Amino acid sequence: MPDMFTFTSEIVRSLQIIEQARAEVNLTALPPAMAESLRLRARVRSTHFSTRDE
Repeated sequence: MPDMFTFTSEIVRSLQIIEQARAEVNLTALPPAMAESLRLRARVRSTHFSTRDE
C-alpha cells in the first residue's frame, strides 16, 4: 500500500516543537487552587453542553 503523504523536514520540525511543548506542559505542576478551579470549570462546561443537547 503506497504512502498517502510524506513527512517533510518542515513537518517533522514542527511536530518536534509541538511534542516538546506538550512535554513541558505535562511536567509543569499546577498550584492546587488552580487545578481545582480548572476541574470545576470543566465540570460546569461538561454539564452545560450535555444538557444543551437534550
